[in-house]
Amino acid sequence: MALKLFTGNMPELMEIILHNLEGDSNSLYTCALVNRHWCKISIPILWKDPFSFKQKPNYISKYLSYLDNEDKLCLNEFKISLIDDFPYHLFHYAKFLRVLDLSLLETKVRQWISVQIPTSLRYSANLTIASLLIKLFIESGVSLSRFHIMISKSFIKPEVFYSLGQNIRFFSQLQYVSVDTGYEDFFADENIAFLKVLAKTSTKIHTLQFNMHDVGYNVAPLCHALANIIRSQCQLTEFNLTGMDLNVQEIIFALATQQKSLKEFKIDYCYDSGINFNVLLKCEKLETLRIRWYDEKSEILKPLSNGSCNLNTLEIIDLEVDSSDVIQILKKNVVQSQSSLLEILLKFCPNITYLNISSIELSIQLIDLIGSLKNLQFLTLLWYSEKPAVIIRARIIQLIRATSPFLEYIEWRNINREDSSYVDILLYHCNAPLKKLICSNGKETIKAIIDFCKQKKTLKYVNIFYPDLKDVEKNLEKYVKLLQYDEIVENC
Repeated sequence: MALKLFTGNMPELMEIILHNLEGDSNSLYTCALVNRHWCKISIPILWKDPFSFKQKPNYISKYLSYLDNEDKLCLNEFKISLIDDFPYHLFHYAKFLRVLDLSLLETKVRQWISVQIPTSLRYSANLTIASLLIKLFIESGVSLSRFHIMISKSFIKPEVFYSLGQNIRFFSQLQYVSVDTGYEDFFADENIAFLKVLAKTSTKIHTLQFNMHDVGYNVAPLCHALANIIRSQCQLTEFNLTGMDLNVQEIIFALATQQKSLKEFKIDYCYDSGINFNVLLKCEKLETLRIRWYDEKSEILKPLSNGSCNLNTLEIIDLEVDSSDVIQILKKNVVQSQSSLLEILLKFCPNITYLNISSIELSIQLIDLIGSLKNLQFLTLLWYSEKPAVIIRARIIQLIRATSPFLEYIEWRNINREDSSYVDILLYHCNAPLKKLICSNGKETIKAIIDFCKQKKTLKYVNIFYPDLKDVEKNLEKYVKLLQYDEIVENC
């Protein structure tokens, strides 16, 4: 019976397996060559997000071969001759598109025309071909799941809007949308009109990100268009806003329509200190709040401290706030010092799995806190200490021995002295199954990493600040894979 069940579900299982290769174009291409069934599964996955490929964008020629005769005439002025070695395709590749980043599309088109078109024609050709590709995707019946638009010099032409009117499915299944404004021509009528189409035809977005850069003084049309996108959604769960000198009040008020679904709110670089955030009180499912580089002293936490939100993630960076608001969110206490904050975290937050603390003293209270977190998996600690070296060593031993048995990631740095972070002491006394390590390059760092690898055999990835690359690569390549910081860092 079990064998029959397994056999009957093989196509579904194979589809799940191949979907796990998403983003690995080489492996998917190899799978597509195995047999017809694997090919039918692999090709749609492979062509889901082609503009993220690192390979040369030769596939643009294939896309252009699908243009109708009238659109192909537009290519003649740029002396483009489409020669397709296989004029009859097994698949209509354009139909498989699900992820569209217009800035990546423009970049790939620019790369493609650099070897196809004379220099004098490249600028106008770039705009024309990008617009033709967007029109092709719309008319092919594409239904996007992710969409990123960076509006600067517009290549959104009237014929694109006509095509959008013919295919309302293009935006109807969107789940993730990111809108970036550039520095030129944002308020062109076609750009605002494009956002209006997005608001009218998309209702299923769950993650929405607005990045506003130097949009000037007349921001009312922009804010209104963006607010309408929020209002048109059925269940928005995550909202991110980056705004510089931008009056975002209408956008914030629009979040009231998402009070039953919004779980995460993030705001960066916003310099309008008069914003009313009371609307967040109505967001009964709000769990995550991230505030970075806000202007002046903010009242953003005030409504949350007096309300009933149940936050499990609170991130505050470069923001002057009333400490009582922070603690009210935790448990209606007032923080008067670093040790008080640690005591409150120790008392009220025993289930933390991700802890990131910067510029903190390596104190007994910190050791007690980390030792109490029995589910801790990810630890970032940028610490300092004015104590003698013998006391520092003793405290590091006490701290690492007290850590959770589930700890798999450590970023460990002494901000007083990058060359003396005692990584050797940390690793020699670590019993946790570490998989990732970020640290500074001290005298004993390399040897300590090698010894840890030999004993524990769990460490897989390492990033070292200020390394002697030749020395590091030569000694560590047998034991771990060295990664860039942005490849290894874990953010909650």
